[in-house]
Amino acid sequence: FHIVKFQEMAKEAMEKIYANGHIPILVGGTGFYIQAMVKDIDFTENEENTEVRAKWEQYAKDHGAEALHAELAKIDPKSAESIPAGNIKRVVRALEFYELSGKRISDHNEEQKAKGSPYNFAYFVLNDHRELLYDRIEKRIDEETQKNPDNIGLLLQKHLLANAKICTIDSFCIDLVRENFDKLGISPDFKIGEAATLDEINREVIYSIINRYFNEKDQLFFELLDIIGSEFDEGNFANLVLAVYDFSRQMPFPDEWFNSLLSNYNGGRFDKDNLWYQYAFSKASAVVSDMEGLIDNAIELIFGVEAAANAYLTPFYDAKEQIGNLKESLLNGEWDTFYNALQDFALKRLPTVRGLAGYREVSAAKDIYKFLSSKATENLKKLFYNEQDFIDLQFKKIYPCLKLFVDIIKEFEQRVYEEYKENNIFTFHNTEHLALKLLCRDKDTPSEFATEIFEQYKEVMVDEYQDTNDLQNMLFYILSGFDKKLFAVGDVKQSIYAFRGANPANFLERKNNYPLLEDAKDDQPKKIILGNNFRSKDEICDFANYFFKLFMQKETGSITYEDEDLLIPTAKFPETQEMSVGLDIIDTSPCDDDALT
Repeated sequence: FHIVKFQEMAKEAMEKIYANGHIPILVGGTGFYIQAMVKDIDFTENEENTEVRAKWEQYAKDHGAEALHAELAKIDPKSAESIPAGNIKRVVRALEFYELSGKRISDHNEEQKAKGSPYNFAYFVLNDHRELLYDRIEKRIDEETQKNPDNIGLLLQKHLLANAKICTIDSFCIDLVRENFDKLGISPDFKIGEAATLDEINREVIYSIINRYFNEKDQLFFELLDIIGSEFDEGNFANLVLAVYDFSRQMPFPDEWFNSLLSNYNGGRFDKDNLWYQYAFSKASAVVSDMEGLIDNAIELIFGVEAAANAYLTPFYDAKEQIGNLKESLLNGEWDTFYNALQDFALKRLPTVRGLAGYREVSAAKDIYKFLSSKATENLKKLFYNEQDFIDLQFKKIYPCLKLFVDIIKEFEQRVYEEYKENNIFTFHNTEHLALKLLCRDKDTPSEFATEIFEQYKEVMVDEYQDTNDLQNMLFYILSGFDKKLFAVGDVKQSIYAFRGANPANFLERKNNYPLLEDAKDDQPKKIILGNNFRSKDEICDFANYFFKLFMQKETGSITYEDEDLLIPTAKFPETQEMSVGLDIIDTSPCDDDALT
């Protein structure tokens, strides 16, 4: 799914709404998608014409990049100024666009930027007054205080509510940064930039960096493009830089993280201390363990059918022995030992035996054998693709290119920030990083200013902690005086925002290490398990517990569903004869249309 597809579907839906005499309402979504619709931005380009493109590519081969660039300068001087001669791909693209459309691509780009909206639109932003939120909380505390007039905790909360700061972490950081703009050298009236504007700035910056390297004819840069697979299209490289940069925004100290990307390629040998080495062995151990379980299951299935046992047990036991050899070769953690064992792994062809077609267990066992023979080690061979010395040499060879890649990301980060600052716009991540800059120099060294902030709050209370990223986790860590004043509520089962950087390990680390309230000493951090479920019947809770425990394992989802995580049915529901739980199994394999009629 992408922006062009979104536009097509949204426009189709809008036409139907207009046809029914109604006004379309575009709700939610990022600013980028909303702007794409409101301004009707054209993201499409002319369809590729292989003949035209091939003609200009051949022209470059015959006459050189400078001559090709001169042709562009004749018809589109503005594009020729912004596209270096060494960037043949973009020069060809601009020439192709002109030949197919009769329009300069620089004019097309300017038109899209200045394009007005075809719609008479209005923005409506839903928000609630903070006073209303405070009023609701205060009423709730009053209700509980009337029930428990001697409860000191409730009386204290009522007293503290007047000075409480109830907001999102983004709102807190924006306020903190505005109030201390002078310490950061920024304007206090900055705005949070719209996605389309930020994306435009990001792409202008990255392409200006790319064009500089093209103009300098930097051979190391060309090697980097080749390694990444961008030798024919620098757009892939630009997208990779943007993706790595976006990922780094969730890190508390991005510069440290950028440097860590090089740590496994520089200053040492590819050995047991290397992260990739460890990752490969971790994967191999898991795969071989699964293979061991599969072959044992297959042998058990074969034993149930005498004819199959007589025919297949010998190759099946041979497979078990070979898997055992793989397992043994993992024990000492020596790369070449396992690599050689993996190369030697080859299962015998099963004999043809008639009369067994009706036995499902035999078919299942043969499918397991076939998988073990052809597919089980496929990905392992991609990891263990050569001997240790060869990989060690490769790591040393690509280090200079990766160093350049990190340097480009760092330059991009700095220049983008300066562009944002000049335009007086920031992202939420920017404001969080600026807030952290005010609060600390590193994880263990808070600033004097952080001490002042820390003393303002009796508690730092955070809901949905499983959805925090590492940057936000660090902010809460510092703001709460290294967790001393932190009160966090979360449920890892509800962690659904990993795609935007949430790291449930931030919550899990505390949950797994803190003792229960009744077992903890006064000066210890502690946890309270909120297991009671007031929403669902016993059968639904039992059903959910059964499947969660079955599928939520550390190996598959980094989460282990244990007794502390069980849903405990607490509410009472009227008796009913209706089925509370149902399980639908859907076969997603392809079928003929006739089978559906």
